[in-house]
Amino acid sequence: MRSNIKITAFISTAILITGCQPTDESAAQLTQPPVQSEPSVAVTNQHERSEFIIETREQQQAYALGTTFANRLIEGLEHPTSVGIEVDRNYVLEGINDAFAGSSLVSPAGSSELLERLQEDIARATEKQNQS
Repeated sequence: MRSNIKITAFISTAILITGCQPTDESAAQLTQPPVQSEPSVAVTNQHERSEFIIETREQQQAYALGTTFANRLIEGLEHPTSVGIEVDRNYVLEGINDAFAGSSLVSPAGSSELLERLQEDIARATEKQNQS
């Protein structure tokens, strides 16, 4: 039961995040310029891409948001794998990239339907695993 709650939360988060993307450039623009400030948390700036350096608090916050989202996504992908349902991370990443680019190969209604089917598949596989 707990794993179904995790999957529901994961899928709901995916729907919420993709549904909250701006639909045009004007919606994505901030009304005020960002305040440049010194970083408030120690950051290692040792990244495999040497050109990627975190210099401001806003950059730290954005990076923290990204890593937190990714870690929760990874946790959400662990359960399907544990019941024998493989979710290809490359397609997950491509979907995220497309959403940030404002495009998708699947309609919002289609995405909702596919995620509902995924949730059903996971529930069936979990039930089958629990019966074994």
